[in-house]
Amino acid sequence: MHRVNQAVSVLPGGLPSPTRRQPPILAAYEHFRLDRQGMLVSPRTLEYYDGMVLPFLRWVVRVATMTGRLGAVLIVVASVTFAACTASPAEPNTDAAIRAVLVASGFADSSQTFPEKPGQMPCIIGGGGPAPGIRVPGTCQTSVAWYRSEFLVTLTEHWDASAFHGGDVDPSHGQLSYTWRYKVDGASKVTFVGTSGNFPPSAVS
Repeated sequence: MHRVNQAVSVLPGGLPSPTRRQPPILAAYEHFRLDRQGMLVSPRTLEYYDGMVLPFLRWVVRVATMTGRLGAVLIVVASVTFAACTASPAEPNTDAAIRAVLVASGFADSSQTFPEKPGQMPCIIGGGGPAPGIRVPGTCQTSVAWYRSEFLVTLTEHWDASAFHGGDVDPSHGQLSYTWRYKVDGASKVTFVGTSGNFPPSAVS
């Protein structure tokens, strides 16, 4: 005789009660939602899923419980509908990725400000040297790209060579620039990738 093991939970009164398992289609929705949340989708997108997709799936489960075989057909229909509604990639939340980079890099707390959205703005580029350090007028630019479940956030400062150039290293006229690159994964973990460009004001000792 085979022994059947059943999961139980203990109520406050001390009597065991069978643990209710979640219907597979609702468990699949939870996994889908966590995946989209890990992609840094906007809160509004998650609210849309909870308000439109989840109630429909719950209705299907209720009908399936009452109708037997017809319920199995409805489960299949719901699964296909759910896949069709969510097959296209959700739009990643670029603003959250940019904020994470600005905080991790220290620019969020510095006098030099980069845009918190993709774009550019006038700024004062802080440099080294005797206190308070050199100040170079320029433009600070933020750009972001989504590639293979990761963001690549780029921070670039632009300035005129007539205002500052690194001795014999860079030209004394025209536009110069310096760039920082960072990766941001689905858990908002920021990884420094590297830098490139001309000799920056911040490198002045």
